[in-house]
Amino acid sequence: MADNLTREETNEILLKVYSDNLEDTEKIKKISNIPKLLDKFDGKYDKLVEALHKKYTNISKESTSDDSFNDFQPVEKGSPKKETPIFPDDIQEPDEPDVMEEPDEPDVMEEPDEPDVMEEPDEPDVMEEPDEPDVMEEPDEPDVMEEPDEPDVMEEP
Repeated sequence: MADNLTREETNEILLKVYSDNLEDTEKIKKISNIPKLLDKFDGKYDKLVEALHKKYTNISKESTSDDSFNDFQPVEKGSPKKETPIFPDDIQEPDEPDVMEEPDEPDVMEEPDEPDVMEEPDEPDVMEEPDEPDVMEEPDEPDVMEEPDEPDVMEEP
């Protein structure tokens, strides 16, 4: 992108882009609004040209001097996308169909010779109680509130 474009250079770029990309009434309307657009982007003409490139992709190289934006080829719409697998190891050959093979013999569960018998553990799983039981010690002073000598009654003035 050209650095420090002047108002005149930006005006020429806008005229060229609008002439190349627009037709008739729309082109006349855009060209008549160029002074307002230049006032709006006063001093920031490179941003204006950058926005112009985004909106109008068919800009010729003659319209800007050092523009590398036009070096990129546009993406064609409707072109098939190449699918890439998420896991590269799971790539399947297109010749192989995704068909599950059925086993020759049906799955029959074999019965074991001896039934499974649960063995009882040697010791039962019981929590052992500690030698000393957890007892709360009583505090020296009781938690009883003493009654005040006088009742809490508000006196009327």
